[in-house]
Amino acid sequence: MSCHPTRCRLRPLADGLLALALAAGAALLGAQETAGKRRPVPGKEAQAAALKLVNEIFGDDIAKAKEPAARSRLAAQLLQQGRDSKKEDLAAAFVLYREARDLAAAAGDYPLAFQAVEEMTGEFDLPALELKAGVLTTAAKEVNDPEANKALVDVALRLIGEAVDADSYPAAARLGEVAEAAAKKAKVVTLVTAVRKRNEEVAALRKGFDRLQPAFDRLKTDPTDGEANLELGGYYGLLKGKWAKALPYLASSSNEALREQAKRDRAEPKDGKGQLAVADGWWELAKGFKDPAHLNLMKRAGYWYEQAAGSLTGLSRTKAVKRLDAIAALTQGGAG
Repeated sequence: MSCHPTRCRLRPLADGLLALALAAGAALLGAQETAGKRRPVPGKEAQAAALKLVNEIFGDDIAKAKEPAARSRLAAQLLQQGRDSKKEDLAAAFVLYREARDLAAAAGDYPLAFQAVEEMTGEFDLPALELKAGVLTTAAKEVNDPEANKALVDVALRLIGEAVDADSYPAAARLGEVAEAAAKKAKVVTLVTAVRKRNEEVAALRKGFDRLQPAFDRLKTDPTDGEANLELGGYYGLLKGKWAKALPYLASSSNEALREQAKRDRAEPKDGKGQLAVADGWWELAKGFKDPAHLNLMKRAGYWYEQAAGSLTGLSRTKAVKRLDAIAALTQGGAG
């Protein structure tokens, strides 16, 4: 029995992406990425001078702060000093944030340490997830209450999700170790089992991502490499639903149907008719794929149906609304 031309062209890609999805264990749905302009970390000399000043002022307090409560209080004070200093002395602000982070983490006060990390990474070009993983690794040693450890597991699992979404697998692995240790200290067998299962999923996803490295390398040499663009566009869009990152790759990919559809999407039509056409394109392409690619393609179609629906009338609007309902049903049914 013959198949639809579009499905026939896409079947090899669909099978390949499904294989990658299975090898990866699961594909997490995409999240929006944010990036701001941040300053470089102050140089070593500037940091040393700032640290000298901080020690002149707070050295005795730091030396005396042995108990967790005292460390937390001092960390909060240093954090506020950092906030107050950033307009006049960035190096001092950086050092104050760093010292506040370390004191809070040593006290087991990871929420306060996270505040320091957020100040640091909001101002300076530093990896937030890696820093938070370090904070939890240190802070977890001071968390002994079973209920507090349950809460720690929840925090670690949330950060693991963020790390996987950002393809920051070393941080995810480190957080997984923290989560498992905390689950054991919480003395809940089902929690330990759930954490271990999540860590296995992350390990599988990491293997899948590592297999993409040759594609990244090829694009460094030849940004027009269609197969490499297809591989990365498929990973970010069809498997993870990160369309802002996927579309540039897909628009240069070797697959004609995905390439042309990605170009139409990137053109960002403003009229309802044009938006409906983009939505319909993703809807039709989704028919050639199995989950998770199918669901992510349908969600992309849903994004454009939502854009179009407000300015459509008659049967076009009815179709858009019905398809939005169908996509919502897929999402609510956990088809991905």
